[in-house]
Amino acid sequence: EANIKGSVSDKHLNYYRLEYSNALSSTWVLIESNYGQRQNENLSLWDTSGFNEGQYEVRLTGIDTFNNISTTNVFVYVQTDPNAIIKIVSMENSVFSPNGDGLFDTNKIIFKALFPLDNVLVRISNANNNKILFEQSFGSVDTGEQKETLWDGETAQTGIYEVHISGYKGTNFGEKIRHVYVDNNAPIITITSPSDYQCVGKIFEIRGNISDAESNFLKYSAAVIDSSNNIIADYYSYNEISNNNIIAKFNNTALPDGLYKLTINAYDRVSNTSTYNLHFYIDNNPPVIDVRNIIDGKYISGQYPIYGLVSDPNITQYSVLLSNQIRVYTILTGHNSVNGTIAVLNSVNYIDDSYTLIIHANDSVGNITEKIINNITIDNTSPAAHIIYPDAGTLINTEIIFAYELIDINLQEYSIKARKSINGQILSLIPNTPVWGVQDIILTNHFNAASMADGEWKIIVSVKDK
Repeated sequence: EANIKGSVSDKHLNYYRLEYSNALSSTWVLIESNYGQRQNENLSLWDTSGFNEGQYEVRLTGIDTFNNISTTNVFVYVQTDPNAIIKIVSMENSVFSPNGDGLFDTNKIIFKALFPLDNVLVRISNANNNKILFEQSFGSVDTGEQKETLWDGETAQTGIYEVHISGYKGTNFGEKIRHVYVDNNAPIITITSPSDYQCVGKIFEIRGNISDAESNFLKYSAAVIDSSNNIIADYYSYNEISNNNIIAKFNNTALPDGLYKLTINAYDRVSNTSTYNLHFYIDNNPPVIDVRNIIDGKYISGQYPIYGLVSDPNITQYSVLLSNQIRVYTILTGHNSVNGTIAVLNSVNYIDDSYTLIIHANDSVGNITEKIINNITIDNTSPAAHIIYPDAGTLINTEIIFAYELIDINLQEYSIKARKSINGQILSLIPNTPVWGVQDIILTNHFNAASMADGEWKIIVSVKDK
């Protein structure tokens, strides 16, 4: 119990109240509320039985009849062990790693005597087997005198250790025990994607796991380093990563293609560090496609090789497609770069029609190129000629009038000849004449028959398509 003594006065005082709060809590608990002014008098008898040892805050509040409020606070230390004669003030680096790097390599233990002591003994032992690793005696210590010591746990293995601070006064003995944790284990880094020397595209995700088995994880960093050892992108996080989630994501759009290094460092709170390095290639350029022997408006008949180039160092697949308004046909699917014959188009596999030639290529990181050539005409049908006039056996005198039809979707030229049935004499009536851009045409011509010998002649109309 503690007798709380103080003053609270105001001619309009309504009441006062006493409250306390644990130093680790923001909640106030009522000790006593009462009426009447007090001048250096006992305000309350505070029962602290069952309290944890430590620092508490006591608040006195006075409220007058106009609801004006005044408060005052004091800090007290509750000592629950009546035999306690020593107090641990602090233990710096209660989790530490004696790895010789100059950081967190020692544990500073600060204590204070609550009474004049004949001797204070500090011992540190393994919590599992009680093996003593450190011991120091301080001799006599005065009331309130503060002392400190350092434990260099150079030979300590990872695990829990007990710090015993024992105070002696005559036959009286008091002891405080605290625990410290030695953590010599660095965080663990595993990367599941990408693999070493993998090719990546514009958006680069690193997946894997980063954790600390001793629950002392602090942070990790991920850095992209170019061939000149310059850090060109970095990322930091204070969260552990599990379940092969994203560790970091980089946008490589502005970076030139080439070889880079990824370095991931993970740190715990006591300076243990893990490093993971891997190399990767950036490929932001799509495949190259060049067709050398087919242009818009090309007419194709028979087996026609498509010459050109499909190239990418990381090509995954390319497809050569032929499309009309009805369907899309696949001519060829390849998986390697090619410089020469990309594919062979066999026109007999397709109906006569106008088509679009499409060559599509993609690489391993998702870059895509598409080459489109329109108005490719498949023409498997031979042209035809039909003589409309004169009819067979017609008797002609001086002038020949011819009417004839040329039939084809892809006419190029035609000619007309006359051949004497008896001796095979041939006369050219119309030499090769172009008819570009014409389809299924009817023509009429007039010829002077005076130069032709009497007798039977055969009229031959020849037509050629493109």
